[in-house]
Amino acid sequence: MTNNEIRVRFAPSPTGPLHAGNMRTAVFNWIFAKKMNGKFVLRIEDTDVERSADEHTREIIDSLHWLGIGWEGEPYYQSKRTAIYEEKITDLLAKNLVYPCFCNDEQLEMDRKAAEKKGRPPVYVGRCAKIPQDEAQKRSAVEPHSLRFRVPAETLSYTDAIRGEVTVNTGLIGDFIVRRSSGVVTYNIAASVDDAMMGISHVIRGEDHISNTPKQILMMRAMGFSGHPIYAHLPIILAEDGTKLSKRHRNSSFGDLIRDGYLPEAVFNFLALMGWRAEDNAEEMQVEKIIAEFTLERVSLRAAHYDLQKLDWLNKHHLLHADADRVLSVGRPFLKKIGPELDALPREKQLLLVSAEKENISRLDELEAGLEPFLHYSLDAEARSAMAEHQAEAVGRALLSACEIADYQSAMDDVSCAAGVKGKKLFMPVRAALLGRLKGPELKKIYEFLTPGERKSRVGTFLKLLGEK
Repeated sequence: MTNNEIRVRFAPSPTGPLHAGNMRTAVFNWIFAKKMNGKFVLRIEDTDVERSADEHTREIIDSLHWLGIGWEGEPYYQSKRTAIYEEKITDLLAKNLVYPCFCNDEQLEMDRKAAEKKGRPPVYVGRCAKIPQDEAQKRSAVEPHSLRFRVPAETLSYTDAIRGEVTVNTGLIGDFIVRRSSGVVTYNIAASVDDAMMGISHVIRGEDHISNTPKQILMMRAMGFSGHPIYAHLPIILAEDGTKLSKRHRNSSFGDLIRDGYLPEAVFNFLALMGWRAEDNAEEMQVEKIIAEFTLERVSLRAAHYDLQKLDWLNKHHLLHADADRVLSVGRPFLKKIGPELDALPREKQLLLVSAEKENISRLDELEAGLEPFLHYSLDAEARSAMAEHQAEAVGRALLSACEIADYQSAMDDVSCAAGVKGKKLFMPVRAALLGRLKGPELKKIYEFLTPGERKSRVGTFLKLLGEK
């Protein structure tokens, strides 16, 4: 179909918040295109005008940009291609490959229940398929109707790039609707036309679309297109409770992942591992390694798991290995309270502070809480309570005398000697005196970030608070 050019597409419907499962599909398509030196196309499937919304289209585009995924040319919008679909439907009607269906919803529901009672698949019974073409044409001018594709009875086989040969008895499909009575064309005909006309070589999508594949192959053949794309159906994604991932599950909305402070590279890494593994079973990977090692043959048939603990682990590791400038750049939207104060610091100090704190957080939404003690001193309840177990006042007074010493180790040696303590009994009170909490960055980094004057001020406040009843 494409003269051996690799072209893939991501074709979401803007009918609700973007789902993480959809973005897994985008990631796999984009990786495959990059690996094969091919093209990645974005197609917005917005034929359902009533349910489609501009805000969801913007979310799709913004999310792809956030993840670092670009596409060839401008996005395609199916709502702007309805004339093309109607032309194809007209041709199919002329060939009697599509016919008007006058069955109402009540009739179709009765048919479905009757089939269910007899243990048969709930396919259309073909009632209107038997109406002579001239009679159907006359009735369609005055009666509400949908249009159905006439499915030929045959055994259809195709090769799935992940699952191997797939054979389908088309008699179990039934004649399906290509245009609703409202005049809206359905997914299967729009996708078939677009995949063929856009020269899509590979359709990589979720396994929930397996039932659509024979329909689309039959339609492409009926419309006279040469061949069809190679199909590859990705494994289902299961949520933490073992059920299929859906919008009701925590953080299944892609917007949630952005708002909760995950790094784009960590989310990309996470989604790429959802049904695929590198040959060396590596987990934390940069995009370049994923692209280099990716093959459809290594995509698993087993269900993938949407493991948020794994995402947290990956995000923490990507934060550890990211440079401070990168973390500060992507973390800035999360610094709502301290942003202006942080910006007022010299750039070198900003980066020093972020470098110290990024080792202690798992997500960017934790960054502000981690940085704030560097800018505003207060002794939290946990630290204040713990000081009862230490010679906190003696350590504080010794530290107050050592605040002018530039070298951290020399200062700690002096404090240890003066207070007569070492180890945890030394470092816990020093951390509480300088940062106001018991956990945080390496103590040396805290000491070096603060000026001698800031150290004295904080230690003085610490001693005053200890003395309060």
